Amino acid sequence: MKILAVGDSFTYGSDLEDRANAWPCVLAKRLQAEVTNLGKAGGGNTQIVRNIVERATNYDLVVVGWSSPGRVEVGTMMGTFDVWPGWQGRPVDMFQPEFAKLITASHEPKYLFRQYLTNIILTQHYLRSQNIRYLMSTTQGQTEYYYSTFKNTSQDLLDKIDYTRFIEWPENGMAEWTFGLPKGASSHFLDEGHQQVAEKFYEYIGNLGWLP
Repeated sequence: MKILAVGDSFTYGSDLEDRANAWPCVLAKRLQAEVTNLGKAGGGNTQIVRNIVERATNYDLVVVGWSSPGRVEVGTMMGTFDVWPGWQGRPVDMFQPEFAKLITASHEPKYLFRQYLTNIILTQHYLRSQNIRYLMSTTQGQTEYYYSTFKNTSQDLLDKIDYTRFIEWPENGMAEWTFGLPKGASSHFLDEGHQQVAEKFYEYIGNLGWLP
């Protein structure tokens, strides 16, 4: 089995002394599989979708750790970078701060949430069309978005999500699964947390009857 993992810093393994202990690697060991970890520190959801479309057909299983709904990739003549509107107004990649401030000052949260849901829906449809098994999670639960007024204005999109392949969404994500476990200098969970996340994926893979 070949596994493709995509996500942000929590999938990448930020704060770990050895990134071989990141949860995609731990999961691959449990499944006796090969893994390619394309998690990116500071990466947003646009790069997650791009990596899946460009790479997924070479893999048997895709595991996704979606980032914050508000993390946005922006392309300019200077290159691409990620911005996190509403979170200190700074670019995640620490690049072009004035442009990031402009986006933060004028962003629309409801639009960002609907775009996030659209990315999920399109990615699920794409992976199903290619007959590729997949499981999704988030770095943290999305109750702040889901149970706000956005739920009433986004039910048309929420109804299109396959929740059976989206582990405990929207209530829980990796942050909730690893609550109380040790964290590193940048507030990422450490080895024990990655073991916990890998175990959660492994449990769901077993529930779906996908264990070798």
